[in-house]
Amino acid sequence: MSLYLYSAVTQFTFDGRPLPVLCGTFSEPPVTKPEGRIMKRFIGLDVHKTVVEICMINEAGKILSRRRIDCTRQKLLKFAQELTPDDAVALEVTTNAWSVADLLEPFVRLVVVSNPMKTKAIAEA
Repeated sequence: MSLYLYSAVTQFTFDGRPLPVLCGTFSEPPVTKPEGRIMKRFIGLDVHKTVVEICMINEAGKILSRRRIDCTRQKLLKFAQELTPDDAVALEVTTNAWSVADLLEPFVRLVVVSNPMKTKAIAEA
């Protein structure tokens, strides 16, 4: 499990695949491939003062779910229980981004905190 600050204008990858930085109920459990391997999930968080928008995609780029939760320790820990050690989480630096990243980091393989100005530059490239 790793926690990174992403601020360079380069493509960031996770296990050789581009790591999507998305904003946005997980209703679907982790997807299992026919050979029994669980597909990796990429979770983008848009952290605000009182809410967190969540968007989850699989490694094929399919949106698995979107939802909004309250930005409280209790709600974030409940959300963290749905994560797996193969998941990757990305969020932009905001006032409370580091608190959210620190809280989720033990539950996932990778947490990326990105510079919003650099993320915008990458998205527009």
